[in-house]
Amino acid sequence: MPKISYYNIDYQDVLNKLGSDREKGLSKNEVSKRQQQFGSNEIADDRPKHLVLKILWNQFNNLLVLILAISAIITYFLGNKLDTYVIIFAILSDAIIGFVQEYRANKAIESLKEIVVATSKVYRDGQLIEIPAKNLVPGDIVLLEEGERLPRHFPRNS
Repeated sequence: MPKISYYNIDYQDVLNKLGSDREKGLSKNEVSKRQQQFGSNEIADDRPKHLVLKILWNQFNNLLVLILAISAIITYFLGNKLDTYVIIFAILSDAIIGFVQEYRANKAIESLKEIVVATSKVYRDGQLIEIPAKNLVPGDIVLLEEGERLPRHFPRNS
């Protein structure tokens, strides 16, 4: 479908361009075609594959750790090995605690994402039905009621 600024057009013209009907919505056949063409209505997961390494790197990638590491090097060359070991212990314990907390938080967020499924009320074949928001396609007539969240946007290339 061509890129169109739908907010500037009369709603009837939008429905005509999208091949939809205000009262009936889309047919099951048309929904299947559009799902094949546009795919799922989900935001791509662009998180890095090596999340564990990224979390670990973030624990060491800050100014305070750099200052402590420089302090450890200086105390080592000054001959204060006990101070050096204490500083290194402080850096490592902070990194381990921070890593464990951030890793658990990410796992909890992932679990919540799997539990909570966004749904939308749409007109399909003349009936109002509730479907997972990931099954929306361009041209769906979505019923919005007070307090509901808007379904996610489709990819820009649609």
